Amino acid sequence: MGIRGELFSLKMVCDERTYFFNVKENRLGDLFLTIVESKENELSTYERHSVVVFKENLDEFMSQLTKAAETMKTIKPAQQSKQLARRDQLHHTHAKPVSGRYADDTDGTSDHIRKPVLHIKKPRDEKPTPRKARVRTASNASQTSPSASNTPSSNVTEPEPHQK
Repeated sequence: MGIRGELFSLKMVCDERTYFFNVKENRLGDLFLTIVESKENELSTYERHSVVVFKENLDEFMSQLTKAAETMKTIKPAQQSKQLARRDQLHHTHAKPVSGRYADDTDGTSDHIRKPVLHIKKPRDEKPTPRKARVRTASNASQTSPSASNTPSSNVTEPEPHQK
């Protein structure tokens, strides 16, 4: 057995992408194929995407892969150019913004649905919040001493009322 169970490996370089085809064996002796796509991103790091196909599924996988490849060969050039234009449009909509909230969102309207990220920094002189804050409920309110519930520095918080 080779490195990490690797029995066979091929490398294929295509433009900006590199593909690896590896046959491996796991600890139980099961054989599987990994197909890994690797490409460099804007941050000069590599994105890796992999597919794992076990030996018992390989025949069906190859059959479906062959059908997909044959379909790609039969697509007419006009269809290809439409699909390339659509791919470029999708790539543009998923590109990271360069300025403002969204690069193509100058008037405040956007088709993008993204959740904003809010980062809150605490002042340095503020003490960190304790890990487990006690929540005062009606059941344990009677158990606390009256003097502890009246002190402003108490760590007890009132629960929010439920709204319907």
